[in-house]
Amino acid sequence: MDHDILERVLGLLMAEHPPSRNRSFDRFNEPDGQRVYRLYRIYLSLLAELEEAAERPEVRVSFSRETDGYRLLIEDDKVSYRRNCLVPSVLAEPFLERLRALGLETA
Repeated sequence: MDHDILERVLGLLMAEHPPSRNRSFDRFNEPDGQRVYRLYRIYLSLLAELEEAAERPEVRVSFSRETDGYRLLIEDDKVSYRRNCLVPSVLAEPFLERLRALGLETA
């Protein structure tokens, strides 16, 4: 994946105020901007899912290092749910911070 796009996604994830596609229409209007915003929304939903997992003891979370990033695995046997995602190394910082803040294990 393009490193520049991931850096832009990281900037959005780390921003104090969440971006709005409507308020920043010009910023997200071109194809790269649309891709940045789409990836931002995907990784933002993963971060939100970690928040939910921390409140539910039956949900297992693992975050392990791989050669091209980190593997995030969220499992809930109660509802037969499993989410398996690769978080690129560039985007690892907000995930590691969130996992530490929530007291969830990291491998």
